[in-house]
Amino acid sequence: MKNKFSLKTAIGFVLACLFSTGAFAQVAVVGRLQNGKPIVTDLSTATMVLKGGLSSSATVSNIYIDLEPESGKYFLIGKISNDRVTGKAVELKPDGEILRAVGGPGVEITCVGYNCGTCVPKITGRKVRCVCEDIAPSSDSRCDMISKVILTLW
Repeated sequence: MKNKFSLKTAIGFVLACLFSTGAFAQVAVVGRLQNGKPIVTDLSTATMVLKGGLSSSATVSNIYIDLEPESGKYFLIGKISNDRVTGKAVELKPDGEILRAVGGPGVEITCVGYNCGTCVPKITGRKVRCVCEDIAPSSDSRCDMISKVILTLW
């Protein structure tokens, strides 16, 4: 009898957690599809999404949405200044014509450049990669990518 009560209580607790996560998850509308092309519709919200997890002094510029053709995933991409991270991409969830950034699950990619002034995420071929966009990069420059799956709020 005691085991059945504990199992029912545990199942109820798990269901309550799942419901509350879905009910209180942050969702931000940052763009939409216009004639099949993604556009940013709310620049301030897109900036807030990209600044998530960065220092308060970080600034975001060159914000756009791009499609990864093979997977069909849309990414919000921006260049970061005044932070160790120099570029960031956040996976968006399409809902009809609306593109939303959700608190999770999703993919977040950050780029950190070493001896590279402009290390940003780019969709090259079939994947998102960090690319050094300096005109004449030095031989010891590199552009490191950190990819993580987000399961929580921004």
